[in-house]
Amino acid sequence: MNAAGGFNCTGDVSQGPLSLSVNPDDPGKCLAGQGVRWDTAQLLHDTKFKCTGAASEVAQTATTSATTVVLEADFYRAGDGNDESFRAKMIVSATDLPGHAGQNIWVEGVGCRSAIGELQPLKEHAPRTNTCAVAVTSSCARLRYR
Repeated sequence: MNAAGGFNCTGDVSQGPLSLSVNPDDPGKCLAGQGVRWDTAQLLHDTKFKCTGAASEVAQTATTSATTVVLEADFYRAGDGNDESFRAKMIVSATDLPGHAGQNIWVEGVGCRSAIGELQPLKEHAPRTNTCAVAVTSSCARLRYR
């Protein structure tokens, strides 16, 4: 699994994994305007998620499939080089997230958004049937899944 992209915190993040840095040399939460890139730490089979985090919201489950990628991602701020600032679960789907029409991307502790996504086999790796590409374009992410 090789996935990576860009991200930007559009506001200060005060909850969830992006509110507490895992980098001892760059502590603190992701502040408005911070954020450069993310990459895959681990492909996950599935995860439970809530878009709003409200106590009344029913948790849904997303599962990695031909149209959905569930992963744990490392997020980096400018100046941190190859030392991640944050680690959070992330879902990117070419279709709607379960129970959330019109939403197809989720970041743990941040919530859901809609993004333009496409999932298709990579031509250069056509013999490998489990190899696909996801191209997601939004202010949230760009993702390539191999």
